[in-house]
Amino acid sequence: MLIKKKIAKSYAKGLFEYAKIINKDNELYSDINKFYELMTNDYIQFFFNYPLTIEKKIEFIRNNFIFSDIYKYIIEFIIKNKRENLLELIFIEYKKIYHKAKGIIDVTVITAIPLNSVLKNKLVNKISNIVSVKQINVQYLIDNSIIGGIILEYEYIQLNLSIKWQLHNLNNYLINYEKIY
Repeated sequence: MLIKKKIAKSYAKGLFEYAKIINKDNELYSDINKFYELMTNDYIQFFFNYPLTIEKKIEFIRNNFIFSDIYKYIIEFIIKNKRENLLELIFIEYKKIYHKAKGIIDVTVITAIPLNSVLKNKLVNKISNIVSVKQINVQYLIDNSIIGGIILEYEYIQLNLSIKWQLHNLNNYLINYEKIY
């Protein structure tokens, strides 16, 4: 998986640099988001995994999707290089590169119960005070297994303030305390 991620990152970086040079990075980002949503469709997944010829896959993309010319060119390039199995990873990496370049941070907030709008606003304001970025995209997830509290994830950082984590730490402390005494 690590090798695939490195390859995807390399493609994404090249795509971003190319799109930036021809001033189409915003357009490409928009198309990637649209296609990324389509990638969850089983039909599209089946298409990319089905053993069709390169020409048939390219023809299918040209005839069935309405995207910018740069996006069609990039998809064709990826298909010609037999990397369509990495499309999803390439798009994820492209979005990360794009967000970093544009000063956007993606934050995942995990709570045991849904947050109301007042708490969501306070949380976004607190995050804004900690990191200086132009925009914060927040994804809220519910996981009742954390019992209570909150888990914040952004970039490669996780701040776990959940009750489950605190109980886990307390348990480890008590086990180690027994061993010492």
